[in-house]
Amino acid sequence: MVDYARRLHPQLSFEVASTTEVMPASDSLGGVLGWWSWFNLPRDVLPHVIARMTRALRPGGQLLLGTHCGDGDIRRTSGYGGVPVQWTTHLYQPEQLVAMLVDAGLEIVVEMRFPPEPPQRAQILLEARKPSAPASD
Repeated sequence: MVDYARRLHPQLSFEVASTTEVMPASDSLGGVLGWWSWFNLPRDVLPHVIARMTRALRPGGQLLLGTHCGDGDIRRTSGYGGVPVQWTTHLYQPEQLVAMLVDAGLEIVVEMRFPPEPPQRAQILLEARKPSAPASD
């Protein structure tokens, strides 16, 4: 996907890195995408990643977060097509995710909730924005 984006938009820069290791500069990003990928982060790590990405957003920059909803954790041992995997999916209630974004200093712009459609769980898509700098007089 990133190779395709680079070909389609050569004027933009794209970086691939672990979300727990990447350290973008403050106010350096126009957007951050956590698209059904951050649910694997340990519960104590997710708020720190959100805070780091918020600092990296320019004023008016947006963070999109999509994930599964629910309670508890699901240990995965097989992926798509029965491929052996080993990870944990951490489920959150929508209010918990909204609170993490707001606590990091973001404003919620859009909250879309998708009901469960077996075998899928309920899901949520959140669009949040870093407030623009106040106008100077």
